[in-house]
Amino acid sequence: MKTTIIATLLCLFVLCNAQSETNKPDVMTLNFALSLEYLGRALYRQFNQTFSVADAQAAGYTAYDYSQIVEIGLDEIQHVERLQQVIPTLGGEFIQPCTYNFPFGNNFNAFLNLSRTVENTCVGALDGGIAMLNTPALFTAAATFATVEARHASFLNLITGLVPFPSAFDTPLNATQVLAIASPLFASCPSYNNECFGILNTNATVCSGHGSCAYKVCTCDAGFTGPDCSSKATQAPKCQ
Repeated sequence: MKTTIIATLLCLFVLCNAQSETNKPDVMTLNFALSLEYLGRALYRQFNQTFSVADAQAAGYTAYDYSQIVEIGLDEIQHVERLQQVIPTLGGEFIQPCTYNFPFGNNFNAFLNLSRTVENTCVGALDGGIAMLNTPALFTAAATFATVEARHASFLNLITGLVPFPSAFDTPLNATQVLAIASPLFASCPSYNNECFGILNTNATVCSGHGSCAYKVCTCDAGFTGPDCSSKATQAPKCQ
């Protein structure tokens, strides 16, 4: 099961790098961002169900610290809602949430360490994902997500004794780096996240047999185009 989840996430990263105007790489990139926002939303929901202000104070934190963690969770809910609104406007379908494994139990400090890691990872992943977008209007929108996630990360760094701004520049994270951090937190994901036109990506006829499918978007093989990769691509004239 874990191998399948890692392969699914890796496939998404690979396809997000595909340069195809006809196959909506923006939808794939935003769906990847949504997968991380789902993760964050679930993490803070479990926080709300597990810990009280008294638990925070018993661990050496303040009621204010607790309230700010709750606010971070509310931000993640809004991020999910915004992405679910935007993706259909690009002609795509948004993916559904997975189930998750958050190994902090009833340990408040273990939660903080995990949430700090998740938030810092989201910053790097969003920094890397912005470069994958093709639609200029999305650049600023994506940056507004990244900067808020950076504020989350800074707060969590600060209250756990780390430098809130550890360097002058954030480092965009690549697929291998994000997978190494995030994949252990995914327990299982809906299979229909990886289908196109109702056909799972394991079927030979998916994307007309001329492409790959992940998160409901076809990425066509060389020489084919169209939303379902059914049309032959016309080669652009070479510049002289």
